[in-house]
Amino acid sequence: MIARGERARVTPRVEPAPQAERHRGSLRTGLTGGGSEGNEQLTTVMGAILIVLLAAIGFTIPQLRQFISVHLFIGMLLIGPVLLKLASTGYRFGRYYTGNAEYRRKGPPELILRLIGPVVILSTAGVLATGVVLLFVGPQHRGPWLLLPQSFMNLSGQPVQMLAGFFKIKPEEILVVHDELDFAPGVARLKQGGGIAGHNGLKDISQRLATHDYWRLRLGVGKPPAGMEGADYVLQKPPAEERAAIDAAIERSLAVLPQCLSGDIQSAMQKLHTDDKKQEDKKPEPKKEPEKESGLKSSLKALFGRK
Repeated sequence: MIARGERARVTPRVEPAPQAERHRGSLRTGLTGGGSEGNEQLTTVMGAILIVLLAAIGFTIPQLRQFISVHLFIGMLLIGPVLLKLASTGYRFGRYYTGNAEYRRKGPPELILRLIGPVVILSTAGVLATGVVLLFVGPQHRGPWLLLPQSFMNLSGQPVQMLAGFFKIKPEEILVVHDELDFAPGVARLKQGGGIAGHNGLKDISQRLATHDYWRLRLGVGKPPAGMEGADYVLQKPPAEERAAIDAAIERSLAVLPQCLSGDIQSAMQKLHTDDKKQEDKKPEPKKEPEKESGLKSSLKALFGRK
């Protein structure tokens, strides 16, 4: 009943939004400024996207030559999520440590997220940085590359294969430096192709490149003593005299490096091997122990005073 002179008040009826619309509205609010909840959603979504992209880019690395376009494309896709991830995380830390009540009440992220987050960010930043370098350098770069594999020696082939595949380096343009048990310390020899003589590093490189026709610089370290395995021997520090000889061989090898890089490797080989021969000729002959004189001969010398 409505009293005379009173205006009827009509309460509008609010219909519940469909489930899908509520979900979209919540997500939109969370990603575009929903306070700590929105920041948490944004950080989680960007982290998931980064993990997926990193997994995809990891798939392209072993066969970089075939998937170089995909590799670079995914690398460019990483830029947006990386920036958003850094921004959302930095914003949350900033609000938390400046004493914002809502973020303080929310508290720091879960421990597992705090452990995984830096790893994901650093991995992504590393991949992104290398992708930018490769984008600007590209396969057109024809200068020399110095590759120092950080893997186990018997897995040396994978980094060699990746570098050669991406920059289209031919096997005959590759020079592998390795130790050689068949040569004495101080000997250095250049050669192309040939067998691997049980060297597991060369074996892996040959398998990855599907050929033996790359160049080798063989630095002699000498044979292991009887009863010792070659793997144990090469991991030991050489004696001072042998170390000096090995260092001298490395210096002679570096002296012919410019000729190798210019493509005149035959001249480099001739000079290196000639210098090696000179070094061998300079080696002093072992001193001979004086012959022991017979008792009669020494007695005669004493008797006649002859020296």
